[in-house]
Order: sequence, then C-alpha cells, then structure tokens
Amino acid sequence: KNKVAIKEANIAHDKEKVRELQQKQKKLKYQEYAFRKIMDSLAWLFFNRDISSIRRLYFGYPPIDITDSNIASCQKVVQDLFADDHTQFPLINDLTTFVQVGDIMISGYNKGITLLELKEGDVNEKIEGIIDAYRLSKCDRYLQLSLEKESAKFQEQFFRVVNQMKKGNDVLKTINTGKGIDQFSGQPIEIIQRELEFSCFDSV
Repeated sequence: KNKVAIKEANIAHDKEKVRELQQKQKKLKYQEYAFRKIMDSLAWLFFNRDISSIRRLYFGYPPIDITDSNIASCQKVVQDLFADDHTQFPLINDLTTFVQVGDIMISGYNKGITLLELKEGDVNEKIEGIIDAYRLSKCDRYLQLSLEKESAKFQEQFFRVVNQMKKGNDVLKTINTGKGIDQFSGQPIEIIQRELEFSCFDSV
C-alpha cells in the first residue's frame, strides 16, 4: 500500500508527501529485514545449525514480496497446526530468506521435519483430490482418464503441483537420509552432517 501511495504522490507532484512516504518505506524495509533474520534463526535451529542440510533448502531465488503472497492463508494453517498439537512448531517459509521449498516447515517433537505445500482455489482443490485418489488406488489408468478430460491449462497446473511436491519430498529425503539428488545439477549427492561453528570470546 505504501508503494502505491508513493506512486500517487509522484503523479500529484507532492514532493513533501513523497519524501515522507519514502522514509516510511525505508523503515518498513528495515523492520522486514530484522523480522526475516529472526525467522532465519528459527529455521537454523530446526536443523541444529547443520549448514550441509540447510543448503538443500535454498535455490537462489530472491526473497519474495510478502505483500504479494499467501501469508494470510499460511497464518491460518499455522494457528490450526499449533492448536492441534502444541509439540510441533510450524514456520512460514516465505518469511525466511532461504527456505525455498514448500510453504510451511514443521518441526515436530520426535517427528523430524515436514514440508507442507498449500494450494488455494477450486482448481488446486480438484488437483489435490485427483492426487489423493491416485495415491489410494495406485491406478495409472484412473490418472490418465482424469487428466484427459481436463484442459491443457489444468494439466499444466497439475504437473506444476506434482513437481513442487516431488521437489519437497526429494529435499526431505536427502536431508533425512544423507543421500539424494542435487536439485540444480541432477547429480547424486551425499550430505556430510556438519554443524556451523561460531567463534566465541570468554572473559578471563
């Protein structure tokens, strides 16, 4: 909203208003930066500061604009997850700078890490229904017939969702087993668990 207000003030040639809004924008960016660092710290704790595993979560994309994402939906799911089980800690991935797989990362007591992909809208709900039915039936013919009657746009979205789910599963498998496929090169990799060491100074 602040960006839109700056644009409107520029059109109106209101220099004082533009200056005021730009200062506000700088403050908001600083607050966002500080908040993201807090979220990053929590994500690091999920993996006990193991940099080898954390690298699997980053794909080189710039942090998303949180004003143009599904943060509100994620907040609702996070609240429901925590209300259902207080021993699990859900984290909204878009609020971090480096967790770029899935929408929500969940650290459960004695359950390890889970990645959750959220999809909104009637199309994605229908896609999830097809995927769930295929998981139960394991019938390739059912999947073929379900997709044949849909539009090319629907099929494109279907395979996009499937690829996102596969990426998340592959990343988790690599982190949990120490072996997997690198998402960039497609080559087999092996993770050597290594905790990031911090330098500390003790008073004498």
